[in-house]
Amino acid sequence: RVKCPAISLSCHVMYAFLNDKVPANQDAISLSQLLILLNRENPKVLPTDAAEVSELLKTLSEKGFIVFFDTILADSWIVLRQEMLLEKVNGVLFAPAGFDEHIPIASN
Repeated sequence: RVKCPAISLSCHVMYAFLNDKVPANQDAISLSQLLILLNRENPKVLPTDAAEVSELLKTLSEKGFIVFFDTILADSWIVLRQEMLLEKVNGVLFAPAGFDEHIPIASN
């Protein structure tokens, strides 16, 4: 038997919501975009408060279903397709503002 990570019903519904409502060609969504989507769709079982949604996303991230970059400096991001981090993101995205050089990473 495969052991599944224990998550709450709210986390399960949030994960299903993300998979159903975020377009398949979109690899990531910001927290503010997700909150707009939640308010528009108005699912009764999911919170629309940013703090409560963040807690659900942190749990999903801890369990490995998504990657949640929670930050107070800018809008938080939810990466839905984790393989995108390996394929499309380079180090410059997370580099300090004064970083001028980028060393390419081998593709193999």
